[in-house]
Order: sequence, then structure tokens, then C-alpha cells
Amino acid sequence: MLKAMKAFRLWTRRPSQALHQPAPSAASIPAPMGLVDLRARTAQVAAEILGSGATTIIDVGARWGMEKAWYALSPLAKLIGFEPDAEECARLNERRPSLEHYRYVPLALGHQRGKARLHLTREPACSSLYPPCPAMQRRYPALAVIEPVGTVEVDLVPLDDWATAEQVNDITFLKLDTQGSELDILRGAERVLQGCVGLEIEVEFSPIYIGQPLFADIDPFLRERGFVLWRLSNLTHYGEGSACLLPRQDSAAFENFEAKFPTGNGRLVWANALYFRDYRQVADAPDGWRRLLVQAALLAAAGDADAAARCLEACLQRPEATPQSAQALAELISDLRQPA
Repeated sequence: MLKAMKAFRLWTRRPSQALHQPAPSAASIPAPMGLVDLRARTAQVAAEILGSGATTIIDVGARWGMEKAWYALSPLAKLIGFEPDAEECARLNERRPSLEHYRYVPLALGHQRGKARLHLTREPACSSLYPPCPAMQRRYPALAVIEPVGTVEVDLVPLDDWATAEQVNDITFLKLDTQGSELDILRGAERVLQGCVGLEIEVEFSPIYIGQPLFADIDPFLRERGFVLWRLSNLTHYGEGSACLLPRQDSAAFENFEAKFPTGNGRLVWANALYFRDYRQVADAPDGWRRLLVQAALLAAAGDADAAARCLEACLQRPEATPQSAQALAELISDLRQPA
């Protein structure tokens, strides 16, 4: 929902064309130059060890592109985006910077094969397999973007079926932004999830669409499969009137560091949830060497240098570590440990 967020926040303040610029995730907030360099370098080192395009990242709900996403991990990863809007998908394929590392697939994913009705909305990025909730639309002005404008029939395919048919068996990260159908997609991706080290997924705390699963449904599903909530970002609140700042600050604690920031009014409606596996469990897997390197690159890209370094330290204990790769990883660990 990173891209639909722009529609929600800016619909009444900017021309509609401006909605086609995705809002930054927490991981894309500007960082000190040293950390920015380490984000790219970690993926580069992993690619030198595993090979270019050694893993696949899936972006479901890829409207407006994924080339600048924090999880792009060039040159380590190939990115495959799913976008049911065939016209938008064709546009994205025409503009992709690399035929080898990026491609877009005009498919809708779901729990099982079959026909489904896609509910089109005033802002195309807010279209959903679930019908928009009229009560929420009427109550919260920011949700004018979910006003229904029609429906179309689409074919649903489980991600597991698609991956098997396409022989894509190296998927390690999923990003899901599909306006309420994320849990349905996860249920159709049980085999894929077994190989994943992380996910970024939109979660709702109040239903924007009728019948959609909420965070309370998605979180236990992922925890039962070995994933741990790492971050909640882009916490988005909607008010019934005009937005305003409150005369107090909110805060977030990172061990002994407390970040304080302004806070406003409104009801918490949705956010982006970042999940990872515990690297200690990944280290014990038969393919732990490859998965630890990918997870380290993802954690570094997300800005968590300490967690990335711990993944790489676990790599050094694996039998696949050669003297050359061990030296490269030890140098990278040292740099990741340095203060930003």
C-alpha cells in the first residue's frame, strides 16, 4: 500500500498526476551517507559471492514501478512485479531499466484459481478485490479515493502455482500492497513463504474494504510460519474533520535512543509491516548460507546495520565460507559495526 498511500494523503491537495509518485517507506528515509553506501555495498558483496540475480523478490501491487524501492537490492536480486491492470503493466515493462533484472506480470494473485471481481475506485491504486466500505468512505474525507467507479472480472492465480509453472524457485522476499487481499495471497503462497526470509505487507487496523482481513488476522498467520514483526511504518490516521497537530509529541524507542516527533489527530487505519525471520533459525537451514546473505542485504537496505552484521557473522560459521568470502564478509561486518 505504499503507493496507494500517496493517493490517500494527497488526493485533495495535489493534481491527480502527482499521485503517481510513491511515498517513501521508513527504510527510504534519508540516512547518513555512510549508511547509504553500506546499504548498496552489502547487496554488492552478496552478489559477488552468490552471483548477480541470485535471488528473486516479488512485488505484488507494483503500480508505478519498483525500480527505486528500498528492497530492489541491485545487482543481487531479480524483481518481478504483479499488476492486474494490463495497461499499467505494459507501461511498466516498456520503461524497465533492465530486461534481465525487472519484469512485470499482468496477473491478479489469490488463494486459489478462479474468477474474481475487481472493484475499481476513483483512484486506480485503491482498486481492490474487496468492495470499498461505504461507511468509512462517508465518514473520513481522505477516503474519497475509494469511491467505486465500476468492476471488472479478473482471473486469480495462486503465487505457488505461478512460481511452479514459471520455475521461479529462488524467491526470498515478498512485498504485498493489494488493498485488503494480502492474506488471501499469502494463503496461496505457502510453498513460496517457506523460502522467504522477509516480507513487507500493508496491514489495516480498521476495514477500508468490506470483509477484508486486518492486522489481527495477518500477524498470527505470519508468526505461525516463523516470521517476526520488525517494524510498523507509515502509520496512517484519518480524522472526520480537518487534520491538525496535537499539543504534544509522540515517541518511538530504539533501546536507549528515543525519537520524538509531532503527532496529530485521527484514527489509526493502516500501516506497513516489515517482517523478518530470526537469523538464528535461518542459519540452521540447509540453504542457510544463501538465505543469510540475502537477509543481510535486506536488513542493510532497511537501515538496520547491526542486524545485517549479525546475519553475516552467522554466515562465517557456515561451511560454505571460503577464505576469500570470509575476508570480504569480515571487512563488511567491521564497517557495519562502525557508527553512522
